[in-house]
Amino acid sequence: MEIFLARTTIFFNGQSYTNTSTKIPELYQTERFDSKLNLDYKIPVPSGNYQVVLHFAEIYWGAAGGVAGGIGKRVFDVNIEDVLVLDDYDIIADVGSETPVEKTFLVTVSDGELNLNFSALASTGGINSPKVSAIEILTDSNESPVAIASAEIINGTVPLNVTFTGDNSTDDIEVISYLWDFKDGSTSSSANPKHTFTSAGIYEVELTVQDSEELTNSTTLTITVVDNQNQATVSGINASPDNGTAPLLVSFTVLNGVDDVATTSYLWDFGDGSTSSSEMEPSHVFSEKGTYEVSLTVNDEQGLSHTQTTTVTVVDEKKEEETIVGILMKNPVQEVAQVRIIDNGTDMVKVFKIYLHDSSGRIVGIYNAKDIVSNGLYQIPIASLSTGQIYYLSFEMDKGKRLVFSMLVDN
Repeated sequence: MEIFLARTTIFFNGQSYTNTSTKIPELYQTERFDSKLNLDYKIPVPSGNYQVVLHFAEIYWGAAGGVAGGIGKRVFDVNIEDVLVLDDYDIIADVGSETPVEKTFLVTVSDGELNLNFSALASTGGINSPKVSAIEILTDSNESPVAIASAEIINGTVPLNVTFTGDNSTDDIEVISYLWDFKDGSTSSSANPKHTFTSAGIYEVELTVQDSEELTNSTTLTITVVDNQNQATVSGINASPDNGTAPLLVSFTVLNGVDDVATTSYLWDFGDGSTSSSEMEPSHVFSEKGTYEVSLTVNDEQGLSHTQTTTVTVVDEKKEEETIVGILMKNPVQEVAQVRIIDNGTDMVKVFKIYLHDSSGRIVGIYNAKDIVSNGLYQIPIASLSTGQIYYLSFEMDKGKRLVFSMLVDN
């Protein structure tokens, strides 16, 4: 904290005035004023944030030892760093004569000099002479900086080139230095360095920042480096179900996918001449009987691939062995597909859900059986489906039974 009496040598114009007859603290018994109506101060300070406290007391107009006068005898403006902070200020109107008053302002100095101007020019509404008793400058208490470290990549293979960023670190004044310790015997004083790790390992990279008052703060960032020995992706695949009667809807899942770098693509070949799929876990309808070798090829981000296969067996439906008979009432279908389930009595298996699939096996609708059935007739809405396309209705029942119908939409 610094207090500058108004009569000190840091002013650039004006005159001093003292009135010891007033019954106020000694600080306020002197003042600096300017009969030419314009008083300036230029105070050298380090760039930064400050509280500027201006001390005033009217010791001339209406004061003991002064002259008669009251409100309107002294009116002036105050600018700090070219910002108007007091406009048409009248001390007597504010607190009266012989009464100390303080006015506090938050100020940022960027050029190493605190500039104050007190003006009573008529062009800005001023009257008589501007004045000030003392100027108090308070520096904000310094806080430690906060180190913030980031990296363009945090893992990879030898040699690993990493660009680090440290200039997002913060301080209430200014961060003046950076020190990176890469934990491999190398350091850097750059805010945003680049570094190459030449050996495999886990590195707790440390950034330490310091402000102008030598307060510091540190943070760490983990960098993982592995040997450049990329392994091919290994994946098991599962088909559910892996056998049944045509048309057979099969859902595929990936089991135990392992890779030392990220997987970038999946390609399924269902072995029946249909369009392949790039989904991770697709569904597919096998329309004809046969034994199909289904393959999944997985690629990683370094271009290596691995293929895994499984077998799906599809047989013709044996109607004489069926305990449930279903009839698609009309095919092609319009608006609503109607399916009647015959001999589905209380001692037979029950229908729980109906799934609607497109020709790729993608589910486009799921229905609770009880919501769309009446007297054994199931009515499935299809008005939103594409005309001329083949779709499949899969009836899921207890005891593991399933009926699948293919239909041509003609909306």
